[in-house]
Amino acid sequence: MGLRKLVLCGLALAATSTPIAVESRAAEAEQVRVVSGTVMAVVPASRTIVVEAKVGRADLIVGAEVPEGASIKGAKDLADIHAGDRVTLRYIRTERGLTVTLISRLPSR
Repeated sequence: MGLRKLVLCGLALAATSTPIAVESRAAEAEQVRVVSGTVMAVVPASRTIVVEAKVGRADLIVGAEVPEGASIKGAKDLADIHAGDRVTLRYIRTERGLTVTLISRLPSR
């Protein structure tokens, strides 16, 4: 096979593999993640929540935007959730960061 054919084959391979990589990243970004933990802060004005959770042996801090359409269970509104509350967050990663799709406030212990 000549050098020109090798270069063309390489370009064709690169052209076909790029969309697969982009689709893979998009699928990873849309993956729903769930974490349960203790609310560290809620900022109703910016519609954000910060939760500290334990994942395995690691402590994880998740800060996420809570859009207007997000479901909130166990509370009337985001303003009714406070530091110290235990919650479960369901969220996705977007270009802007983490976005909550569901907050469930857990009963007090």
